[in-house]
Amino acid sequence: MEKGRLVLPVFYCVDPSDVRHQKGRYSEALAEYEKKFQNDEENMERLYQWKIALNQAANISGYHFSIGSDMNEYEHTLIGKIVKVVSNKINRAPLQVVHYPVGLESRVSNVNSLLNEACNDEVCMIGIHGTGGI
Repeated sequence: MEKGRLVLPVFYCVDPSDVRHQKGRYSEALAEYEKKFQNDEENMERLYQWKIALNQAANISGYHFSIGSDMNEYEHTLIGKIVKVVSNKINRAPLQVVHYPVGLESRVSNVNSLLNEACNDEVCMIGIHGTGGI
């Protein structure tokens, strides 16, 4: 939207029209917020901006996942589509890997050990950063 950011709305078990027009759960939540902060000008302005942003986001072409609908697909299929779209849109630098890595086995083993301890059958994500090739 603004500042050149990639926006890819994913409507997970929610109707995009409810987001666009602030109906249903969105109407209830926004009304509760408005009631709570009706005398706070700064928060009322924030609410107004949220309403505009929700409307704009719902008008952007994205993905809609609804359990039990005729258009239903498996979640992992939808996630795969989203990953593919995002991967194609971002400028990724190719990962440089040496042809004959030496001494990585113990470090890979350490990372796998940390993941096994931390995840406990949950989805985990790990980020590794640093200077490439070192």
